[in-house]
Amino acid sequence: MRYYTSHIIVLVLLFTALLTSCSDDSPSPARDYHQLKNHAVTNTAATRATFSASIIHTGPEPILEHGFTWGKTKPFADQKVFGLVELGSRSNDTGTFTATVDDYQFEKKATYYVRPFVRTANTMVYGDMVTFIPHR
Repeated sequence: MRYYTSHIIVLVLLFTALLTSCSDDSPSPARDYHQLKNHAVTNTAATRATFSASIIHTGPEPILEHGFTWGKTKPFADQKVFGLVELGSRSNDTGTFTATVDDYQFEKKATYYVRPFVRTANTMVYGDMVTFIPHR
C-alpha cells in the first residue's frame, strides 16, 4: 500500500508542475498587418461570379494591390491559378471590396475556390477561402 501511495504522490506533484509551467503570462503580440474576411460568392452563373471581401483590420503599410484569386484548386495570388482579379492600390481603411468575373466558361458542377488578398511592400495577406459551384 505504501508503494502505491508514494507513486500517487509523485504523479500528483509531476502533474502539478506540468500545469503550472505551461502558463503564459505574456500578452499576444499585436497584429501589425491587414486582416481580411471573405464573403459568400454571389451572382453565380455559367459565365459569371461576384466575389466580395472586407478588410476588418488595417496594418501600417499602404496597400499596393488587392483583389481575389480563384480556380478549381486552392489558389494563391503568387502561383499559377485559373483567375486573378487585381483591383489596384487602396486606401488603408476598413471596408468591403468586390469584383465580378464575366465571360468565363465555368465548368458544369465543378467546385471553385476563391480567396481575397492584400499586398503591401513587405507582406502578402490572404483571407479565408470559400467555395462555390456556378449555376447553370
